[in-house]
Amino acid sequence: MKPIDAVFFFGTGTVINAWEPVLRALAKKYGTSLGKDVQGLDVATRWRGLHGIKVPCDDLDKVLANWVFGVRVGSARYAAFRRSLNGTDPKVKKAHADMRAELLDLKKTIASELLKAQKSGEIRVREDTVKAAATHAGEGRSGILTANWDQTLERWLKDNGKRPKVFHVHGSIKKPSTMLLPGEAP
Repeated sequence: MKPIDAVFFFGTGTVINAWEPVLRALAKKYGTSLGKDVQGLDVATRWRGLHGIKVPCDDLDKVLANWVFGVRVGSARYAAFRRSLNGTDPKVKKAHADMRAELLDLKKTIASELLKAQKSGEIRVREDTVKAAATHAGEGRSGILTANWDQTLERWLKDNGKRPKVFHVHGSIKKPSTMLLPGEAP
């Protein structure tokens, strides 16, 4: 293995419109209308209230992301914890299996939306951000770590004559089961 001169780390700021396909995937999976809670408030407004924001929610999609990643991923972690304490209880086992299946389906939906957005050009690399890293990528002298799930960075590097060494620390749309959702632990 050749030594690497530099390692660069990139996240969502590297890709323009990176969260738009994710929000669409969340809306497909959970609906843009989150429904009402027991107090008659829409879930998005309730979620904001729990975080000290006392005004109704106008932008349900972004709050939907917080709700999914905060509540659903948190619930999955809790179900896994409960299973570790009492793995023989059939109800706990079922809850854990159901949560894992739900999150895997969500990951597949997100991966599909990101792939469509990548192919259509809706999401694209912020060139100024990656040019410095790309300078030596073609010679294999730099490594790039990314927290992004999409393959936009690799595509841009390849289109610019580089042979990228890109490693996805939070998983990739190539294999949705490897994707780590915000709040999810490996």
